[in-house]
Amino acid sequence: MTLKTPLFLVIITMILSFESLAQQGDPWIIQAYKELYNRQPSSTELNIKNYNQGSWSNYAELKNYVLMYKSGGLKGDPWIFQIYSELYNRNPNALELNIKNYNAGSWNNYNELKQYVQDFQASLRQAGITISTTIVKDVAIIGINQNGQQVAVAALSTNAGQIIASNGTAIVAGGAGNIVAGGAGNLIANDGASIKINSAMGGIGFGSSYTLQSENSRIVKSGKGALIVTAKQ
Repeated sequence: MTLKTPLFLVIITMILSFESLAQQGDPWIIQAYKELYNRQPSSTELNIKNYNQGSWSNYAELKNYVLMYKSGGLKGDPWIFQIYSELYNRNPNALELNIKNYNAGSWNNYNELKQYVQDFQASLRQAGITISTTIVKDVAIIGINQNGQQVAVAALSTNAGQIIASNGTAIVAGGAGNIVAGGAGNLIANDGASIKINSAMGGIGFGSSYTLQSENSRIVKSGKGALIVTAKQ
């Protein structure tokens, strides 16, 4: 005598199987998180809609979508994202996404850009400079600290770190009341530091590696380009 499995049991088994597969997630997404962050993705991170609405052509493209998803809304050159993940196991901040930091925005291949990133980070360390950052209303606010003391502030675009306001005076004049009440004050950065926004804060700009450092400025070099950090006098 042959026993037949009831139809409802077959349906339940199929549903459970589909749920199990969904929980396991796309193998490329899992692999990307293992390579980029050395961990398994969470259930939220497994949602394919996080990555270009679930559409990609190959693994490398998906990997870049994962990097951008984890960047907190920042966008920029995919190679820069990849290099910061590879070298420092983190995403770049808004300032680090500005291509002018790396040989004034010019390179021939991935390895060359990678060297410029390393040069830029080494120059930051040599100058005793650290960067605090937070995103407010689609604007990235960065505080530049030298030897633990903030000396400059700037407002950057979340798309490739383009400069919107280069110093404290420009931020206040440009309507900082939209960011902090009264047009001046403090913000809490992602690293827990306090970013001061006021007219007493210096700012940033770009120059060449031949730019001379002054008592009031620090030059962060990479290739032919340089980030110039100027403290307010």
